[in-house]
Amino acid sequence: MVSDKEPIRSYEYWLAISFLKLFHRFKVEGKENIPKEGGLIIASNHASYYDPPVVGAAIFPRRAYYMAKSELFKNSIAARIIRRYGAFPVEREKIDRGALKESISILKKNRAICVFPEGSRQRGSKNDAQAAFQGAAFLALKTHSQILPVRLKGTDRIMPPKSILPRPARITVIIGKPFMIKNKDDIEGFSDKIMEDIYSLDTRY
Repeated sequence: MVSDKEPIRSYEYWLAISFLKLFHRFKVEGKENIPKEGGLIIASNHASYYDPPVVGAAIFPRRAYYMAKSELFKNSIAARIIRRYGAFPVEREKIDRGALKESISILKKNRAICVFPEGSRQRGSKNDAQAAFQGAAFLALKTHSQILPVRLKGTDRIMPPKSILPRPARITVIIGKPFMIKNKDDIEGFSDKIMEDIYSLDTRY
């Protein structure tokens, strides 16, 4: 069960942001698009283990919770650490009703949750993306939450799959305009729209 307390303290976010700016020339575009209140589903592409903390730094002062693969929680020490940062387990090979219930509870408290609709870390572009999961669209409809498309650029070069140590590279986060799903019939179409919106985002400069 996710704690009623917000994930990590403000000073920890500032430390993370300072680190990203110093070592990765961290930049966020479209921050004005982040809704200041209400349930929010942040839907992002996923290319690196760096992605969850980068999303968290980009949307601060809003805080985010994250679905993380259940295997990460098998080690009690690791589980305690990642729970501290707002993560909760999800079984990826099936419909995890427990994770869905947890997500709905978070969103109904007008908090934000980050999901990676591709489901696993992916290199590359829209052409290489896995089909978007319908879970984010279902959650948005169920809780009347807005969906915020976010594109991460550069994290694939910092910690690509099979890497152990991070590499120096520029990180840019591009935040699109939020949207809502209005009826059940649109879930499948909007699942595709999430990924289309993410990969259509590009830098302004």
